Amino acid sequence: VRLEHVGRTVGPPKLKKILAEHGVGFRTVKKDRKKPFAILVFEDEAASEAARPKLEAITNKKGENYAVAPFVAHKVRSSNNSNNSRHSGPAATTAAEATAPWHDVPYAQQLMRKQRAMGKVLQKVTSQLIQTDLRTESREVPEWIFKDRPLRVGADANDNDDDGDEVNETKHLQQAEQGDGAQPQATPDLAARKLAWIGDQIPDTCCPLEEILASPETEGYRNKCEFTIGHNEAGETCVGFRLGGFKQGSVTVSRPEKTTVAPKAMLAFIAKLEALLRESELPVYDMVEQKGVWRTIMLRSFQSTKSMMALLMVSSSDADDAQVRAELKRVVDAVWEDEYDGIALKSFSALFFDGVSTPDPNTPCELLRGDACIYDELNGIKYAVSPQAFFQVNSRAAEVLFAKVREWAVGGLQSPTVLLDVCCGTGTIGLSMSKEVDHVVGVDLSESAIVDARKNAEANGISNAKFIASAAEDVMGGFLSKFQRDDDVKAIQGEGVAEARELLLAANSSTVAIVDPPRSGLHRRVVRELRTCDAVKRLVYVSCNPTGSFVENAVALCRREHKTSRPGRPFRPIKAIPVDLFPHTDHCELVVLFERYDGPSAVPPAGAGKRRGGRRGKNKNENGKAPRSEETGSGAGDAEAPAAKQRKLSADASADAAADATTVAAADAATDAPATNVEQPAKAAEDSQ
Repeated sequence: VRLEHVGRTVGPPKLKKILAEHGVGFRTVKKDRKKPFAILVFEDEAASEAARPKLEAITNKKGENYAVAPFVAHKVRSSNNSNNSRHSGPAATTAAEATAPWHDVPYAQQLMRKQRAMGKVLQKVTSQLIQTDLRTESREVPEWIFKDRPLRVGADANDNDDDGDEVNETKHLQQAEQGDGAQPQATPDLAARKLAWIGDQIPDTCCPLEEILASPETEGYRNKCEFTIGHNEAGETCVGFRLGGFKQGSVTVSRPEKTTVAPKAMLAFIAKLEALLRESELPVYDMVEQKGVWRTIMLRSFQSTKSMMALLMVSSSDADDAQVRAELKRVVDAVWEDEYDGIALKSFSALFFDGVSTPDPNTPCELLRGDACIYDELNGIKYAVSPQAFFQVNSRAAEVLFAKVREWAVGGLQSPTVLLDVCCGTGTIGLSMSKEVDHVVGVDLSESAIVDARKNAEANGISNAKFIASAAEDVMGGFLSKFQRDDDVKAIQGEGVAEARELLLAANSSTVAIVDPPRSGLHRRVVRELRTCDAVKRLVYVSCNPTGSFVENAVALCRREHKTSRPGRPFRPIKAIPVDLFPHTDHCELVVLFERYDGPSAVPPAGAGKRRGGRRGKNKNENGKAPRSEETGSGAGDAEAPAAKQRKLSADASADAAADATTVAAADAATDAPATNVEQPAKAAEDSQ
């Protein structure tokens, strides 16, 4: 129940003491000091009704009596980030709503929505890049932003529609030269003058956006689903999807009979598992009390090989270990022999985990029966997949994705070429391009995924691929940057590091980098290493979180060079394309091609060459003569002493560096913020990371 009028200053310990003094029996208390109410959990409805008179007799400091209300899902503030839309608002009423919120929207309309959303993402990259650089003292913006690019003017810049007024650079320049009192337009010379008008003059997408690639399958397309084991609305044991999160006040689990994302084989399996768990003497895990045994069941199912894998997560802290293992054996024996919609169960593992949040990807699991991995086939290559390894959840759409990445990554490049696959998982992207390049180097944090990647290379007869199990930023800091010392490299541990470093630093090699990071994006150290490695001429970014971490990473990759805070030449986005791997949801992948930018690093600030402070005139130096030309190195009547000029340039550079360091520190802090992993509802619809 929800207990009102408790007061904001009353914490859980004090409230428990008050309830004990009034003889109120309860199970747990939840109270946020910022909220004036509390949540009480009782053993059953009878205990709740018995406590109601006692609760309503308690008064707070203001003399108000406590009030008892039902605990229902409440509406939370919505977010502009579409990735959070599933947790904004009331909890879903069915599993179909929880896992596929767009299940009743025509697929063609879904694609239009995603295309429009990705266009706004690319527009956001441009606007943030401009605003970030104009906040610095030098106010220099990458030159390519305003070169031959259309702009959307005024309020139209933020509209969802595609019919905003567009004007080219020539028209902006003509209006500015007319001096008719109109607001200055965004020409290269005027772009860096002030930050005030940026909100009204936002350039369009940072690069061309191609038409979204649809998923070949839209029903039952997921090859991986994670089902929660909990209770349905009637309090019965249920295996399915959660209808909401804790913010919505819901821990109810619903059967997914009508869901559009899970294949029939998985639905048949969990129906049998649910019947077995209802017969078990061990309780299901209570997410509120954090007690119980049965927690989740993860299933992988591949049509190409007609095989299925199960990973059952259990908590043994509240039960006898021997009893838990006996029940696990009973469950495995019961589900092993059957086929599920023509799919055979080939692997069954258990993950023992007593923590509250999601276990680490390297947490060991125990194989109970069958093989340690199962196989899927994509574009003619067979991949081994272990229970905890990352693998694209839509096999047929993944083939479309890999084909596009291969086209953009190696198209037009001349050998020898090294392909650096960052966050490589089981090596799917790198191995699919092994024939087009001389060498493949893959890096991933998951040890089990790297083991699978090495198996995949060997099973497919691919000998030019090396895979390293480590955090990408740790490994890249050791072998990618040519500025690293050999002593630093020796500190990096891991099989294949030395050989990978030799390949990447070879004088005659051209490196193409492919990054497919998790939802948290690339670590700032990875971005730094990519910029400082001159061998990387081309970069393909595959983002599963385009509205979030991608924007931050793109800005960091493209900002102008700074000797201390942003070493290395920046990249420039060339083109982008969305790929729909998640029909019936608001998610999609975004593929963006970046290339090293060889043009001018920045638009010079308006009035470059003027003396700071501007006291002695706009176009003359302190001697009343024309300023020295920075391009020619000479100027009429230049009387400034070389030593004085050097001191002034040093002071200016220091000011720029200090301002840039402040901006970069703030950006790095935002990029490097740790992501909190919790057990999310409806994981089957969110498993894009």
